[in-house]
Amino acid sequence: MIAGLLQGRPARLGAAVLLGLAAALGLAPFGLWPLTLLALACLPALLAAAPRPAQGFVTGWLFGTSYFALALAWIVEPFMVDVARHGWMAPFALVFMSGGLALFWGAAFWGAARLARRGGARIALLAGAWTLAEFARAYLFTGFPWAAPGQIWVGT
Repeated sequence: MIAGLLQGRPARLGAAVLLGLAAALGLAPFGLWPLTLLALACLPALLAAAPRPAQGFVTGWLFGTSYFALALAWIVEPFMVDVARHGWMAPFALVFMSGGLALFWGAAFWGAARLARRGGARIALLAGAWTLAEFARAYLFTGFPWAAPGQIWVGT
């Protein structure tokens, strides 16, 4: 049913952005963890609406970019200490950081779409690929373990 609503590129990509934003609301300071669970539950339908691996990558990348943009929005605060001098860098820091971190999630979506065409195998592969992507994100290139989806369970 949900996959039927996601037919067409604009619907799929728009849903990816909205679901990424909803998923980020589970993290501090918002703490709306049920939204994260709901967004994650919709991901198989989102992946099903992306039949080709390249479409899967873009879908996962947009989901991740919007997730990290909201989850890491606080990262621009140091640039606001001296706005006249450093403020212009704030949007670049947020956009490039969230887009770069989302490459890991895009790769997970690509891998799931590439290795399985449809059905339960694709969902299982997405779970496995995403686990590997999160592991790589936490350790590769010295790691960046902030804003992991599992942090919705950490009371702060």
